[in-house]
Amino acid sequence: ILRGRIEQAKWSEAAATAGAIKTAVRAYYAENPTVAGAWANQAVSGVATTLGFSAGDLTGRYFTQANFTITSVDGNGNAVIAVSPPAGLSGSGTLGASGWVYTP
Repeated sequence: ILRGRIEQAKWSEAAATAGAIKTAVRAYYAENPTVAGAWANQAVSGVATTLGFSAGDLTGRYFTQANFTITSVDGNGNAVIAVSPPAGLSGSGTLGASGWVYTP
């Protein structure tokens, strides 16, 4: 039981970072809808600077920008962010319109 709680706590870092990315995509979309709208299956590492993130901004204790992918951006600038697990963790996470979903 305790191990599961520890993993969930680690994944909360990913949820917070995915939220920051989702907010940045929406802000960028407001001024550049054609560019941001084309970011299907876009690795965050490829657009982090474009979104205004500096080196290290998306690097936490467990997750780095390499773990995050923008899977889609809808016509209102709402992004779906997928999170892959780093070494040592299992599961996956997705932040979309329905909120954060962690799958162990």
